[in-house]
Amino acid sequence: MSFESGVDGASNLRAVYLRKNTTSRMCRLARLGLVSGGIAIAFAASPAHSYTLTDNYSGGNNTYNSPGDVIGTQTFDITSAVISRSGANNDTLNITINTYYAGAPGTAPADGTGYGSLFLSTNQWAPLGPAPYTGDTFATNNTNWNYAVTIPTNPGTTSGTSGLFSLGNGLVATYYPGTTVVQYYTTSTGQIVMSNVNGDPVTYPGANNPSYYFREGQAVQFKPNMSTSSVDPATWSVTPSGAPGSITFSIVDNGLFGNSFALAYAMTCANDVIQGEVTLASSDLVPPVSSTPLPAALPLFAGGLGVMGWFARRRKRNIAAA
Repeated sequence: MSFESGVDGASNLRAVYLRKNTTSRMCRLARLGLVSGGIAIAFAASPAHSYTLTDNYSGGNNTYNSPGDVIGTQTFDITSAVISRSGANNDTLNITINTYYAGAPGTAPADGTGYGSLFLSTNQWAPLGPAPYTGDTFATNNTNWNYAVTIPTNPGTTSGTSGLFSLGNGLVATYYPGTTVVQYYTTSTGQIVMSNVNGDPVTYPGANNPSYYFREGQAVQFKPNMSTSSVDPATWSVTPSGAPGSITFSIVDNGLFGNSFALAYAMTCANDVIQGEVTLASSDLVPPVSSTPLPAALPLFAGGLGVMGWFARRRKRNIAAA
């Protein structure tokens, strides 16, 4: 057995220490790369948050069971709306109306009524009075709806294409014959139709309507004129199964509505109406806030894996040599 000189031995010890210290730091950096890359990928691949708007809105002119929420049977009940974003950079706004009315148009329980349009506003929601807003109608609401997504009242299918339409400027009222009840408003881009049954906007016990109770004065449809094109593309789909089923609108709005806006939806008779303010999480904005793009995260993660693999192979060789 032999011993190295004091100077050479100290130098070798320092070299061994430096190699071990360097190796340790590189291992820590590799682990950090793995963790950081994994977290970034998890955030980049994670789904957008959702916001649930519950049905706390009744609306005005209910002559049937005021101040009840739903007029008639459970068929007309709307329970909630779930709002989220999806697609590249969260550019698609998804609004799902959970309702027992999904699939009802064209069937006996619908009593000749149909799907209504989805109304949206980039302005602050400002209904008349406190919840459940029993005095609120389209004429008294200060929200100023400025967009709508259309859907056929009785499409005969479970999905289709649509568009996001601007409601335009001006409101010129057209009254139902022999009454002071507005049947529709004409704007620069189309017609805003009021709640009705078979075209009659006057609820029983009005002299013009001998049969039907429903909620008067609610905006339920937008009919764009022939010269009006959609602002953004949109689709709709209906899921009639479940208790309740659902009606989903998907709008490629590219951030038009940001993370705070108002919505309103009802079937054409407005026997139930959901309306209110929506506030999404900051991560649902366009583009997402504080997100790491997936292409940037993958090299970070892969680099960490490569370095850790190199250290593992080197350690095996050292053990085998010893």
